[in-house]
Amino acid sequence: MAQAVGNLRHVFKHMNATREYLRRIGGCGTVQTDVVSLKGLVQRDVRSKAKHTLYITLNRPQQANAMSGVMLAQLGDAVDLAIDMEEDLTCVVLQGASPHFCAGSDLTILSSATVKTMENMIDYMQTLTACFKTLRIPTIAVIQGSAVGGGAELVTMTDFQIADEVARFRFIHANRGLTTGWGATSRLVHSVGGARTAQILTSAKTVSIHHTVSVLVLGEFFAASKPRFSGKEAQELGLISTVVPTDMIASSCSDLLNNLSSNDALAMHLAKEACSIQYLQGLAAMNTLEKSNFLKCYANIASK
Repeated sequence: MAQAVGNLRHVFKHMNATREYLRRIGGCGTVQTDVVSLKGLVQRDVRSKAKHTLYITLNRPQQANAMSGVMLAQLGDAVDLAIDMEEDLTCVVLQGASPHFCAGSDLTILSSATVKTMENMIDYMQTLTACFKTLRIPTIAVIQGSAVGGGAELVTMTDFQIADEVARFRFIHANRGLTTGWGATSRLVHSVGGARTAQILTSAKTVSIHHTVSVLVLGEFFAASKPRFSGKEAQELGLISTVVPTDMIASSCSDLLNNLSSNDALAMHLAKEACSIQYLQGLAAMNTLEKSNFLKCYANIASK
């Protein structure tokens, strides 16, 4: 398993051309990284040396944190940082600048891409998310507002998901004539099973915490009448682990970090490694199929 993860990280480290292409595309927004000391938290065992948390914040709130080219490149930089600091971290927290988590990729990226650059971007994002998923430390997504399309895909690469009561998730791809392209198909099958993955991806439903709340995201109104899963179903599906009132989301994350910090670092590393084995089996074939399917859909849209 260690060799498989090492190979994955080696491939990602050498995707410089795609990362620089994304930087040249540019666009608004940033991906901010902050390393925060966990001073004052209980450390149960002397072997638990990791005492920091890496916070990764998607910061483009005016566009619901839709990922521009430069943000996708910076997200890769953040994953590199997490890998480099892995032995010194208790956890990585992924969040969006309030009031939303992430609306996926900026659609201008798709409109300006050639088939070859699209292939490279899919390879890059599939590898990026796989590297994040196989980190040897726990990862948390803190979700406020909406996680749509690629934003919902990013949620699937985390171990814990803390969502507020008005959070909603939508794998909107099929509604837009696309498939997942950031490796979410393999992660969904791994976490919720093939049958439920098919339901989530083909229905393009909004997975909401409460039926009665509506939200505006990049001009899309997710009205209460739209088909959706209930909050209970969302948790049962395994898409989210915890739902809390909005004013408790920060304290709930702190409580979880406190809990993780009190555990033995080596034991958590080994648990994460064990959980990665099944995920990595068949990953290359699944991602190849996902890329092929996305490119077929992309070509179909371009021909219209």
